[in-house]
This record gives sequence, C-alpha cells and structure tokens, in this order.
Amino acid sequence: GKSGAYTFTGVLTPAAQASNPNGIEANVVVNIDKKNVVSIEQLVAITDVYGKPFSAIELPTSVMVTYNDLSKEEILVLWNEADYLATTLNEQTINGVLQLSEEISNTNAIAPFIKVNLQKDIESVAVLPAVEIPYGTPFTTLALPGIIEVTYNDGSKENLAVTWNEADYLGSTIGDNVLKGELTLAVNTNNTSLQTALFKFKLKKASQLITFLPLSNQVYGNAPLQLQATSTSTLPVTFKVITGKVIIDQGVLSLTGTGDVTIKAVQLGNEFFEAAAVEQSFSISKATLTLTADSLSRILIDPNPELTYTLTGFVYN
Repeated sequence: GKSGAYTFTGVLTPAAQASNPNGIEANVVVNIDKKNVVSIEQLVAITDVYGKPFSAIELPTSVMVTYNDLSKEEILVLWNEADYLATTLNEQTINGVLQLSEEISNTNAIAPFIKVNLQKDIESVAVLPAVEIPYGTPFTTLALPGIIEVTYNDGSKENLAVTWNEADYLGSTIGDNVLKGELTLAVNTNNTSLQTALFKFKLKKASQLITFLPLSNQVYGNAPLQLQATSTSTLPVTFKVITGKVIIDQGVLSLTGTGDVTIKAVQLGNEFFEAAAVEQSFSISKATLTLTADSLSRILIDPNPELTYTLTGFVYN
C-alpha cells in the first residue's frame, strides 16, 4: 500500500451481562513509512571513443537500488550532461539523479554515478605509394612496411605495427590489386571504422628470357638438326623460319638449299608472361664434289682411250 497514516476501526462484541449503548468502537492508527534508499549498485565503467557526443554515450537508463527493507528495484536515472567532456582522455565521473516515485524516499541523498573513459579512435592511415609489380615477384621482396603512421581523431599521430597476409598476395590477378594490412592497436585506443593499411599495386605480366642453343654453320647435305630452346617461364618454345632454305618440323630443322638462314625461337606468352623471341643466323655452304680421273693404260701404238672420271659427294641421292 501507499505510505501514510491508516486508521483501522473494530466493532466491540460485549461480553455476557454487558452492553455498549453508546456504540463505542475500537480504533487503531497504523503509520506506514516510505521505503528508503540505502544503497545503489555500483555501475561498471564505460569505455568509449574520444569526441563522441553525450547523446551517443550508452549510459544505463536505470540502476539497481536497495531499500531499508532489503528489497531491491530498478529505478530510472537521469544523467547530468554537464559532467561530460567529450574531448578529454582522463577518466571522468558522470553523476545522476534517481527518478523516485512519491512512495520512495532517499533521506541520505544517495546518488548514482558512473566512470567514463574515452579513448582515441583511428581516423586515417598513411597512404602508401602505388607500384607496379611483375608477376612472379616473391612476397618477401615486396618491401612492405612493418610500421605505418596513423592519425587519431584528436589530431595526434602514432606509428603502429602492421601485419600483411601473404595468402592475399598469392591470390592477386593481373591488373590492379589492393593488399590490406592489419593494424596492431596501441593501448587505450580504438579503431571503430576498421581502418587498415592499404598497399595498392598493379600486377603486370612478367618478362621471359629465351635461351636458344647456338647453331653452327652447316654444309648442304648435313643431317637434320634438333633445335633446342628454353624459356625462363618454363612455357614451351616454338621455332619459325625467317629466311633461308630450310624447313622445320616439330623442332627438327632440315636443309633444303644453301645460303644464309635466320631462325626465330618464339614463346607467345600467356595471361602471366609477355611474349618473347630471339633470332639466330647461320649459313649453309655448298657440298663439296670430288672428281677423280679413272686410271687408264694403252699400248704404245694404240690410240688414246676415252678418258673417264668419277664424281663423289652428291647428297640426297
């Protein structure tokens, strides 16, 4: 019930041989006092972001109080905005006022309070210059910074450690890419906007070098040659006749005439490697024919026989 003074009236029942001609009644006055606040549960301190307005601080709307009868109840609280400083990094105390009903007293004027600690928040991260990187460049040679400068929302700056994920780099494609680095926060700071270090790079096709084994000068009639060339990309190399009387079939070069010859070793490239080519020249000289006169004899008085000879050195039948 409500607090206050209550009067209870009782009807008398006379004993035998007694009467109550004046209708006298029994009256009892009971005084019910208001419940009185004797303590308030201590609130957990709040940690939030430097510069945050008072209206955005998530202060509790009520506190648990204990009354003198040992009962407990949640009571609404009104916090004093004047106690709050959005631009201090020191611990501050915000006081509140209990919103008591008429049936509750607070004779000891006990007031709730809460501690608030504001921490700097990362506002921006230094921008790293964009670069071009050939495909196949090892992650360890990228020279990614191990620390990077950040700017806090109070205007101060600090160098923070940054960690880069090699797996993200290995998944890069030809063209524009962004590698994100995870920041290691300093003590008592925040990163509410999830800022990261950014390394922007363009992954370009890698160049490749072809090693074409030297070709020596040839003589018409020599046996076919197996052309040999490799590329640093490990991709297969093909051959093309630029000039000269030769034919190439599956990397085997056959002589079909004489003169100067130029052969090109070609690797056309792919999505990761640029095309590459290298040329090599040699000459094919004529085959040597050997004329051998046949040995003949005659009798002194006979006429000279018909002279004959043999040619050797013909090739390809």
